[in-house]
Amino acid sequence: MTPEGTGMRARAREAVTCALADLALDMFDEHGYDAVTVADIARAADISSRSFFRYFPNKDDVVFGSRMPTAQAVVDAYLSHPESPWEALRLTFRGAGVEMDLVADSWKQIMRIISSSSELRAKNLERHIAWAVALMPHVEKSITDSNPRRLADITINTALTCFDVALRTWSQSDGATPLAEIIDDTFAQVQVHAAG
Repeated sequence: MTPEGTGMRARAREAVTCALADLALDMFDEHGYDAVTVADIARAADISSRSFFRYFPNKDDVVFGSRMPTAQAVVDAYLSHPESPWEALRLTFRGAGVEMDLVADSWKQIMRIISSSSELRAKNLERHIAWAVALMPHVEKSITDSNPRRLADITINTALTCFDVALRTWSQSDGATPLAEIIDDTFAQVQVHAAG
């Protein structure tokens, strides 16, 4: 096959994947993630369930897929900020917030879907644990304390909680305040309370 043909095939596959994801996300949002089956999505898309699995390995991959940053991507973002561990974590999650603000409606829909399903909340927590584990050695070596591992653990998990609270606040809002700004405010509130 020519390079042009390969490129066209890849673009066509990507277009079908996006259309199928949009359809499935709308169904999850309207009926609830747990109530919608792969067969329901396939029927609505006028394809077979087998065809669905050519695009997504499982149902939850429609929600998470390649949208969510990998642990390595989070570490790379963290390492790009030479500031203190707390500030570097704030800037890391703020960067994610800036990207999410660009497609706010889509991300708010995804957050609503995740919030509505215990299965998806558990998978989201697993992802956050993977981020924390990957960040740990980098945050720990930046901390000068008698017990740097414990303080690194506290710092990372507090930052992740700030990110989660900011996401929840943003996804339930009318959209007037950007997520990046809510992340900044959430981190600042924790810092003020910790200091005083």
